[in-house]
Amino acid sequence: MTIHNLKLPIKRLRILLCLTFGIIINSLWACNPKAAKQEGATASQDTSQFSYTLSSGQAFTMPTVLDEISGITYLSDFPHTIFAVQDEEGILFAFDLEKDEIASEFKFAGRGDYEGLASDGTHFFVLKSNGDIYSFPIGTTDKSVVRQHTGLLPNGEYESMAYDTQTKRLHVLCKSCKEDKKAKTTTGYLLNLSSDGALSVENTFVISIDEIRQLDKTMGKSFKASAMAKHPTKEEWYIISSVDRALIVTSRDFNVEQVVRFDRDTFEQPEGLTFDEQLNLYISSEAGNKEEAKIYRIKPKR
Repeated sequence: MTIHNLKLPIKRLRILLCLTFGIIINSLWACNPKAAKQEGATASQDTSQFSYTLSSGQAFTMPTVLDEISGITYLSDFPHTIFAVQDEEGILFAFDLEKDEIASEFKFAGRGDYEGLASDGTHFFVLKSNGDIYSFPIGTTDKSVVRQHTGLLPNGEYESMAYDTQTKRLHVLCKSCKEDKKAKTTTGYLLNLSSDGALSVENTFVISIDEIRQLDKTMGKSFKASAMAKHPTKEEWYIISSVDRALIVTSRDFNVEQVVRFDRDTFEQPEGLTFDEQLNLYISSEAGNKEEAKIYRIKPKR
């Protein structure tokens, strides 16, 4: 009987301690609502509002020459065709999705690490990882008209470039730049295209790493962008990171609105991003540890 009488008070004491601890924790959260908001941000992030299901894409297998596929773009004048570069040879490829074959090639430069591809409707622009940009008219087969723009951007590593049809500016985004290491940002550059074909940096913009982490606390302290594209009908930028295994959606002013994670089963090594006029999203993925590179066509949710 003595033992039973001792157990009952101890059990009640444990309950009382648990209740007291809970009250203290709740009080601390109430005193720091910002921390509470950040802690709960990941749980409240609702990807059902995202316009696409990344794992639902139709896969197109690339030939061996495109195992290292990187930047891609789409032009409405060339239906069913994705233009692409790869990060070893200075060749522009036109891949016919209906015929499942390379329709044409244009060698614009020698060997190098070519990462981004964009077009303003009259010219192609190819981004090299060191920040150099090559430009040439659409449809040209004359290498002598290729223009190389050097010294535009600070020393760093670059993979993302896109053209905004509204502002008529090229956007280039750092993957790894010195100024971002302490600032907790990813820096981008707006490039102006003059009538004589020259490029010049007009302005800069930044993506806040803190804004990304407020939506998903599992994200790292940097964001290494691999590709970017602007949605054709929404004022939104889509930016993908192969390293971080994430796609972020921002406003036109690059305020972060959504973070969508993916795994290697979905995309092995995604480094290209573009849209067509039907609002289909295309993502290119290097072969990496898999046998073949792919281009995925992802239809918008209905």
